[in-house]
Amino acid sequence: MDIRPENSDDEIDDDGQDSAADRPGWVGPPVVTLCGSIRFWPLMVQVAAAETAAGAIVLAPFVIVPPDEQNTECGDAAGRALKVRLDALHRAKIAMSSSVLVVTDDSGYWGESTSAEIAYAQSLGIPVGYRAVGGDPRVVETPLTGIAAGAWHAAEQVHPPRVPGDPEQGLAVCGQGGVTVAAKFGAFDPDRDRDHTCHECAWTVAIRTGTLDAEVDRLSGADGAPTMAAQVARAIVTAQSETGAGHELDHPYTVQLLAAVSAHAPTPLISPECGEGACEHPREQSCPTVALACLACSQLSGGWAGEWEGTCMPECTVPAPCEVLRTLATHYRITGGAR
Repeated sequence: MDIRPENSDDEIDDDGQDSAADRPGWVGPPVVTLCGSIRFWPLMVQVAAAETAAGAIVLAPFVIVPPDEQNTECGDAAGRALKVRLDALHRAKIAMSSSVLVVTDDSGYWGESTSAEIAYAQSLGIPVGYRAVGGDPRVVETPLTGIAAGAWHAAEQVHPPRVPGDPEQGLAVCGQGGVTVAAKFGAFDPDRDRDHTCHECAWTVAIRTGTLDAEVDRLSGADGAPTMAAQVARAIVTAQSETGAGHELDHPYTVQLLAAVSAHAPTPLISPECGEGACEHPREQSCPTVALACLACSQLSGGWAGEWEGTCMPECTVPAPCEVLRTLATHYRITGGAR
């Protein structure tokens, strides 16, 4: 059962990497590389059989390195070295493929390694498909609030829990699998926690629901003044809405561009005294902004910082607008003093 349509066949710059479908002289059948957690190996065998019967050449991982041998601190050195070689070999398989097929079960789960392989395939312009082997998911008309990898997602395909009483698992509109559905929060709301919301989910939902103007307006300043981020986002929407644009408005290409704008949008910073609540500013008023920073480019403190986790480290706080945002502004010919 396919749980998400494969990517568009639109041409994408592959940085010199040729897939089997595009390699000059290649006249053989399509080459499909399977990816996914090795725990789903029996399911991969089923999918491999089906794809082979359909006429494809199927590539897959065949060597298993136990998790305890992959650990960088306590794992066996030989096991770690083997894992590195196997990862490189699997990327080579991906690079020679016509398409990639991510295999999972009805939970929609895959891990960090598979996510990295998906990103690699997409960077080469190789279509990525998703195949869940198991019960049919429940497709919800309005995406539900879910959480995965520390971010809020919009879950649209929901699978029942394996253990009664456990939360449902789903697939997010951004393609993130293994999303835990937070039933008590109901429908996905991008304003629930902007700092920890998946930008790709937010833009995808805005495109589908016709609320793009509102999503762009969220990038404006607190006083409603247009910011560079808002102007760039508006320019992207306008460009991709035109007839003959390279990609449709709801294509992942467009969504990723808009998500990059949100990720690099300026974030107001307040003084340490204000952050600790030791300032003399009235509680009913917001503390004054002392600087604008790009959180995506800055180094943020980790869990060691306790309550200050996620704050900008002074040694590497990148002022906003950052070079990423300025580069996008230059591409779309946006000039002026917008912050």
